[in-house]
Amino acid sequence: LFRSEQRNLNLETELKKYFGARAVLGDQRPRQRQRQYHRSSWLIIPKNTWPRFSKTGVTMRLLESKRGVQSFTFEHSREYQQLQFKFLDAVESMDSNSIVLLVQMNPYHIDALL
Repeated sequence: LFRSEQRNLNLETELKKYFGARAVLGDQRPRQRQRQYHRSSWLIIPKNTWPRFSKTGVTMRLLESKRGVQSFTFEHSREYQQLQFKFLDAVESMDSNSIVLLVQMNPYHIDALL
C-alpha cells in the first residue's frame, strides 16, 4: 500500500530541507507581506504571481438518502457548460492559438490546460 504524510507534501518545506532556506527563498519577502486573498490548502500554497482562482462551476446535488447512504450527482453551471462548448469548438478547429486564448481568459480550465 502507498501512504504519504501531509507534512511531506509541502514543496517549499521539502526544498528548504534539501537546499537550505536561503537558496529556496532567495529575494522573496517574508510571508506576512504576501497577498492574503489566495486560498491555500494542505496540498498547495498559491504564489502571488498566479491568477486569482474562482469557482469552477461544478457542484454536487443530493439525489437521495436511503438507510444512511447518500447518493449525489455532479452538475455543471450554465457558465461552465458554455466555456466547455467553447473549448470543444477550439479543439475541433485544430487551431492551438484558440486554446491558448481560452487559457488566457480562463487560466484554471482543466481540459484546456491538459
